[in-house]
Amino acid sequence: MNIPMNSVLQSLDRRVALALVAIVATFASVLALGLIDNADAQPATDCSGDIVETLGNVDFGTTGKVYSNTLGPDRVTSRSFAVSVPAGTYNLVATSYDGYNDRPNSATQANEIWVADFVSGGTVLATSSPTVDLADGLEATWKGPIGTVTLPSDVDTIVVRHGFLTNLSPNSVKPICIGFTDVTPPPQTTTVPETTVPDTTTPDTTVPDTTVPDTTTPDTTVPDTTTPDTSIPATTVPGNPCSDGAVVPGVTINPDTGDFCVAVLGTTELPPVTPTDPPVTPTTPATPATCEPPLVAGADGTCVGGAVQIAPVAQPVAGNPNFTG
Repeated sequence: MNIPMNSVLQSLDRRVALALVAIVATFASVLALGLIDNADAQPATDCSGDIVETLGNVDFGTTGKVYSNTLGPDRVTSRSFAVSVPAGTYNLVATSYDGYNDRPNSATQANEIWVADFVSGGTVLATSSPTVDLADGLEATWKGPIGTVTLPSDVDTIVVRHGFLTNLSPNSVKPICIGFTDVTPPPQTTTVPETTVPDTTTPDTTVPDTTVPDTTTPDTTVPDTTTPDTSIPATTVPGNPCSDGAVVPGVTINPDTGDFCVAVLGTTELPPVTPTDPPVTPTTPATPATCEPPLVAGADGTCVGGAVQIAPVAQPVAGNPNFTG
């Protein structure tokens, strides 16, 4: 069977054309997918710190964004994230992102910013500073500090809120993450004040004893224990010893003999008188005469001269063995 050459060539041209169309279509599909993947790609940013909390998944489109208003079914002004951040004081850093296919042709959005509330048991403990606005007309990211917060208790929730509410622009922005660097100061040591009770004792005002101690050697002499002599000593009378047994007032009886002696001037000690045997009966002395000075009455009752004063004659003493009557 003879087939015309023109028919063969036409058939080959159609097949080549179809193959070329298929190749171009495949290339176009691959290129389109690459562009879409680039638009959806996660920005090459992260958050540094002792603790890093990722704020949900980052997907192309509206997922994870916050807006300045709710003028649309997919728009929200805040999002909540469950976290676990211990109490303390922290320096914060954050990352923001926005990117989509038609962003280069979008209108200016001057407030693509957000803030974070740190919540414990439904109570807001602290709020961050706002992020910085993203650049317009391109896929944009921002990373920077958002302040320092002190959390008095553990945080269980972070609420991300749009930082500029308005109906004039969507200002869409994606919070990516928050990093926490612990700067909690060390606990202060509290010194308990001293509560010593003041001394109220009255000061001793006694004058110190300045007496020089006695250094005299104590007397060790044995005391005299001799029994004192209680015998009647011989009576010393001035003048003559006893004579003639004369008795006159003021005379002294000799204790050994019972004789009386006349008291006269002098220092003669009475000698012991030996009693006579038999005893001499004393005679009654004469009544003394009244004499004018310087004469005095003598033993015989007459006045005699001299410096001797004769006492009046004593009467006999009863009981004396030398006297009668």
